[in-house]
Amino acid sequence: MANEIFDVVDGTRQRPENTNVAAMKTWVKDNAKATAIIASAMEDDQVNSVLVCTTEFEMWKKLMTLHEQKSASNVGALTQRFYAYKMQTSDSVIQHVSAIQNMTRQLRDLGEPISEAAVIAKILSSLTTKFNVFKTAWDSVDPQRQTIANLLERLIREDLNFDKEEDSTSALAVTKKANAKCNDKDKRRR
Repeated sequence: MANEIFDVVDGTRQRPENTNVAAMKTWVKDNAKATAIIASAMEDDQVNSVLVCTTEFEMWKKLMTLHEQKSASNVGALTQRFYAYKMQTSDSVIQHVSAIQNMTRQLRDLGEPISEAAVIAKILSSLTTKFNVFKTAWDSVDPQRQTIANLLERLIREDLNFDKEEDSTSALAVTKKANAKCNDKDKRRR
């Protein structure tokens, strides 16, 4: 159905002269269908901005202009957010890398070229300080193997090692505390 009426939307099929009644009826019907389809997918503020349009083609041009302006400002805002982004101590490695990959995809969708090397650099530079040794070790990885997939795999492994160390440290602290309490009780009994 959309293929049958898109020529009304993109302006390829113009409103016919009033002398051709059949063609005029078809065009009016197709214009109304196109308007209904597009309007049903718009948010209220978008609908309000195109209410003055008399044809679907005018509506389409206005929407394209609005979205192009938003896209241009989105590129700037998203680029700033991308470069300012830092991993929080509460973030997992997967959350951190996913956030950067999502911003990268959005920027690429808006036409901003971001290389894999730039994404890797961003991931590494925005890690928390507990990954400082990892960053140094990553520099020794063969450049051919410095991919996002390999980086993510190694970061996950490193994060798991941190978790194991924290668990061991916590268990040791609990054991020491329990032993200290036992020793205190023994001293009081004597």
